[in-house]
Amino acid sequence: MLAVTDKAAGKRGISAFIVETSTPGYVVARIEEKLGQHASDTAQILFEDCRVPAANLIGDEGTGYRIALSAWKVGASALRRNRSAWRAQPMKPR
Repeated sequence: MLAVTDKAAGKRGISAFIVETSTPGYVVARIEEKLGQHASDTAQILFEDCRVPAANLIGDEGTGYRIALSAWKVGASALRRNRSAWRAQPMKPR
């Protein structure tokens, strides 16, 4: 989860945390129905009076934005590689 831990710091005030599904206040509100990608759920998660221990902080406080961007870059890079490999395959005649 990403949370603003210092509003005045802008994007340097965002921190990343691990929230266990057994944490009180962690609620799965709805699991989305999907046409594909059934190997993992896509869900709406609510945090109702959810308390996350400081020990669940990922990295240093204020590095959540950087962590999120690096995860996005890795995912986008994998998608580009897959798309390039798919395009490189010869076309099959009909």
